[in-house]
Amino acid sequence: MKKLILLIIILIVILLVVIKIQNNHSEEICNGMILSEAKEIAMNTCGELKEIYFCNENTNTWWIDLDLEKEGCAPACVVNVLDKSAEINWRCTGLI
Repeated sequence: MKKLILLIIILIVILLVVIKIQNNHSEEICNGMILSEAKEIAMNTCGELKEIYFCNENTNTWWIDLDLEKEGCAPACVVNVLDKSAEINWRCTGLI
């Protein structure tokens, strides 16, 4: 009986360790593209990135803020998940 309880405890500990490892290696995904891939595409195409990003599942795009200055604008690199292209969207307000 003691061996059975010990075996159950060991199995629970192993399960918890596996879950912890999987959670540490999980990364955000946007319609099949992981964030690190989107960041790599964005850096190569658009330049210096900030740590602000979001996935637009309706348009299949990652939006990653850029470290660029332009008055009245909040530029982002828009990475297309489907064709892996990217372009800058300046997101300007038109107010100066």
